[in-house]
Amino acid sequence: LTLYVFSSLILIFLFKLFPANSAMAQTGRRHRCICLQTTKTPVPLRDIKKIEVIPPGGNCRQVEIIVTRKNGPPVCMDPEAPWVNFIRKLQEQQR
Repeated sequence: LTLYVFSSLILIFLFKLFPANSAMAQTGRRHRCICLQTTKTPVPLRDIKKIEVIPPGGNCRQVEIIVTRKNGPPVCMDPEAPWVNFIRKLQEQQR
C-alpha cells in the first residue's frame, strides 16, 4: 500500500511539473525577435495599412519594423533601408 501511495504522489508531481515547463517554453518563445528575415524592397504607399516600430528590448537586440499591408501578409523591413527611414520621418512629421 505504501508503494502505491508513493507512486501516486510521484505521478501527481510529474503531472504538475510538465505543464509548468511547457508554459515557460511558450513564454520564452514570445519574447524573441519577431523578424527572422528582413527585406529592403519597398512596399508601395497605397498598400501600407500600418507600420509598427518595435524598439530593441530584452531578448531582441535590434529594431524591428513590421509593415502590415492592406492585402497580403505583414513584411519585416530592414531598418537601414533608405525608403524606410523616409517613411518614418513622414510619420514623425504627421504627429
